[in-house]
Amino acid sequence: MNVGRQARNTVLIAIVCGLPACTATEVTPPAPITWLPGSTAIATSAGDRQDEAVDLPLNLETILSLAGQRPLEIALARAKAAEAMARESLAESRWLPTLNPRIAMVRHEDRLQDTVGNLLDVDKQNAFGGAGVGVLFNPARAYYDTLIAAQHRRAAELGIQSVQHVNVETAVRMYYDLVQDVAGLQIAEQTERQATELVKVQQAARTAGRGLEADVLRAKAFLASAKGRVARAGAAVQQANARLAGLLVLPDQSQLIPTEQAVVPIDFGEAELEIKVLLDRATSNRPDLQQARSMIAAADGERAREAWSWLLPELHLGADYGTYGATLSRASKREDYFADLQWRVDFGTPARARAADARHMQAELRMQTSLLKLRTDLRVAVAEVRATNSQITAAREEIAAATAALDLVKLRNREGR
Repeated sequence: MNVGRQARNTVLIAIVCGLPACTATEVTPPAPITWLPGSTAIATSAGDRQDEAVDLPLNLETILSLAGQRPLEIALARAKAAEAMARESLAESRWLPTLNPRIAMVRHEDRLQDTVGNLLDVDKQNAFGGAGVGVLFNPARAYYDTLIAAQHRRAAELGIQSVQHVNVETAVRMYYDLVQDVAGLQIAEQTERQATELVKVQQAARTAGRGLEADVLRAKAFLASAKGRVARAGAAVQQANARLAGLLVLPDQSQLIPTEQAVVPIDFGEAELEIKVLLDRATSNRPDLQQARSMIAAADGERAREAWSWLLPELHLGADYGTYGATLSRASKREDYFADLQWRVDFGTPARARAADARHMQAELRMQTSLLKLRTDLRVAVAEVRATNSQITAAREEIAAATAALDLVKLRNREGR
């Protein structure tokens, strides 16, 4: 079990550092997964899941492949990315003019006031048919909005990888928990078999007059304790099975069977590196940290937009071209052009600036929180790997000593001593 824990922790160091070899890079919206014996996966709908228990062999490679394909979470992240892309396109469209095809009919009867102030009885009408081109352009706002939208789009795309990264890390933890629990169950079952054998040996010795009744009772107590450990180990396997099957969206009755019969230590060499080196590597590889940087960049753009956009004027350009007259059938060509500059200053500018500062602070704090968690995770994982390596050495010595002691007990019983 110590070997399994060491392998899990070593893989997790690589995942925490964001090494690409340990995470799936292809992000495609998957269908729910069901399994067939022989480790063959096929896509199916949730309604097609079978109620009977199915043995599903799987290994670490399968876990790494499926963990990044949880349909709902990946679909949600993709929907957010699609929204961010649409918002970026909307921001870019502000650099383009607006086309306004139109047909207008105006009819007036009775009183009307002229420019001098005289009231007149007027009966008139006019019609216009044509199109217009208009531009309401704030260069500073359009520039910053485009930059901000691009950063939000990049953050949303990295969000897909971040969700996938978290799923892979969680799945690896759960998989190695399952491997460890299965190994624990095997050890408990082996202990029960040995306890049963010990009871038989002690009973035979007692019958032959070479043993004591107390030895038989101690052997039976040990057997009862071994049976209790088997029950607890079996429950732990079922719990680990249920958690991992739920994470991978597998059928409810799936019985996951790790194909690794013997888990061996995995050495990436990461545990021997300094924490600072691991942290530097993680900060450059982890998608969640890259996503946080994009959000900080977007917040920087918002602060700059609120600080400078009001200083530059808005440019309003337009042109109308069409036919104008008493009716469209008696209309002739008409062209109108206009241009103006205006500054937009309102009392909400300081409030928007404060809101932008607050969003920037939130992005910075989220980045610092992620870094703090990353540093803690690295320290814990490295400490566990180093401690487990020592435990493996001690466990091997303990196994060797226990095996030698068991051989001596068997020899003594055979020789009647």
